[in-house]
Amino acid sequence: MLRQHQRSITKAQRELDRERERLERQEKVLISDIKKSAKANQMSAWIKQSTPVATTERVAQAEGGLSADDAALQARLDNLRRE
Repeated sequence: MLRQHQRSITKAQRELDRERERLERQEKVLISDIKKSAKANQMSAWIKQSTPVATTERVAQAEGGLSADDAALQARLDNLRRE
């Protein structure tokens, strides 16, 4: 039973890591697009492009909290297994 829970926790951690990495890649692309638009003096374009960057950062912070919770749960399961 503990092994199943531990596997599901590690799976969830991997999924969160993948999602975080995907968001970071997307953020880098958006930032480069914003810089290109700013250099070309396209103010309305880079203002519209900056909104998803802020959203991405908030989501990444929220997922960071989830991974910390998963790590704490993993530690509890390890302690239960040792007993």
